[in-house]
Amino acid sequence: MSDKPSLEAVNALLEKGFTGLLGVRITAVRSGVVEASMVADEKTMQPWGYMHGGVNLALAETIAGAGSALLVDLAKYNVLGFQVNATHLASMKEGVLLAQASLLHQGKKVHIWDVTIRDEKQRCLSSARVTNMIVEKR
Repeated sequence: MSDKPSLEAVNALLEKGFTGLLGVRITAVRSGVVEASMVADEKTMQPWGYMHGGVNLALAETIAGAGSALLVDLAKYNVLGFQVNATHLASMKEGVLLAQASLLHQGKKVHIWDVTIRDEKQRCLSSARVTNMIVEKR
């Protein structure tokens, strides 16, 4: 029997800690693709009223980490974000962020994801690449 978590279990994990503060929710999972959403509001803004770029990075790492978590046995392995890089293409003042992570590489120890973050009008806000390490628990 596999100990790979369900979508509901991953969302329950995301409610804890930093990701819970952001309100990230995984909305869909299919082969090699994970989708998520979160609300951009006053708590995700820069002092100038625009969404903070770090929110895009946090969302990208979160959705890619969730995707990797769905691919491994979490009783045996930890998923650790190893590298995140992004290009911010636009910003927003409020609304819903829609993220899609696509798996580029699934090795035994490394997963690489491309993440696109859009607004509700499908305008691309950020493009990111996330590398996760898959580390055996000791």
